[in-house]
Amino acid sequence: MVMDNLRLFVGALLRKWWALMSCAVFTFIGLIALVFNLSNRWIIAASFAAAVCLFFVAAFFAWNQQRKEVISKDLEISRLSRIDCPIVSVYLWQAIGSGITENLAWGFYFRNNGKSPAYEITVRGFLVGSQSIKCGNLNEVLAECSSDPIPVWIEGVQQAPDKWNLMAAFNEASKATDGESPYGRPNFSITLHIFYRDHRNLWYESVQDLVFVPATGNFHFKYGATEQNYLGTNRPDA
Repeated sequence: MVMDNLRLFVGALLRKWWALMSCAVFTFIGLIALVFNLSNRWIIAASFAAAVCLFFVAAFFAWNQQRKEVISKDLEISRLSRIDCPIVSVYLWQAIGSGITENLAWGFYFRNNGKSPAYEITVRGFLVGSQSIKCGNLNEVLAECSSDPIPVWIEGVQQAPDKWNLMAAFNEASKATDGESPYGRPNFSITLHIFYRDHRNLWYESVQDLVFVPATGNFHFKYGATEQNYLGTNRPDA
């Protein structure tokens, strides 16, 4: 693979260099030598210097051509990959499972609105005020038009239900920023980064706002629109 790329680059470089070597630079050097009656040694030195300069110009042109081809291929792969790709987003935060609420883990529920299953779903941890929020992984396949949860907890808090009380963390951060009263307090939001792959091992990122609404004390979350980014074949560092 490396040798093939090197061969393509060298071939493009030689073609560009040969074309530049045929330009009027050397004619101009000859005219200068003729007008000022310069020696053959000067002509050779000037021609050599011009050839070296044109080599670097040709290298840039060859690199730029290869770069444009790579960008074009990446854009085409991105376009084709989105035809039937998964599109994962958060649509709910609530207790996971059934039973006594105080004993249950809480987390995000995900929905796949794409046309193919999503695999290895992870959410990058985030800060809410001074508190660090951690998210689990969803190792099960998230099929199209289905939903599954992952646990979300406050780092450093060991006891339930405080460990899972994401709403309280948002409320404290909102109060620290905008005051104690929920009346008239503006919404408080953070950005979620969700990573996942499709069956072709192509990776994607969904970017979505998680909005805490403190109005009237009836705290709840809103979930923003999903913006999807194509990441290619390299697994992202969540």
